Formats: sequence, C-alpha cells, structure tokens
Amino acid sequence: MDSVSRVAHLTTSISKTTRFWAAFVLTRTFGSTMGDLLTKSPVDGGLGFGTIGSSAALLVALAMVVTPSTRRAGSVAAYR
Repeated sequence: MDSVSRVAHLTTSISKTTRFWAAFVLTRTFGSTMGDLLTKSPVDGGLGFGTIGSSAALLVALAMVVTPSTRRAGSVAAYR
C-alpha cells in the first residue's frame, strides 16, 4: 500500500489526508471486516456486493468521511 501511495503522490493531486485514510481503512481490521460483510452472500450473512461492489461501497464511505474534513482543513488554512 505504501508504494501505491507514493505513486499516487507523484502522479496525481490526491491530498495526503485522502491517501492516508485510504491506506489506513483498507489495510486495517475495519476494512477487512467491512469487506467480508459486503462480499459474503446474503445466505452467509453478508450483503452480496461482490469484490467490485464492496470496493465501490468502501470508496464512497471513505469519500463521505474524508471530504468534509479536508474541506474544513482547507477553509481554516485560508484564514491563516
């Protein structure tokens, strides 16, 4: 994940905050637990999104959490 973050740093304008949280969530217990819940079939107690659907759902959830915090951080920095 570190190499992916470095490539993203060099080739995109994705903020450090977004890259940090993407790496943190996707490599920690929360990410794996949510991944299991989203990918398991409903018969097995999951939601049945599959791997692509679960990745999309986690990306949307991450964006919903990180975007407001980066906007607040940017507005505070503008007043300094």
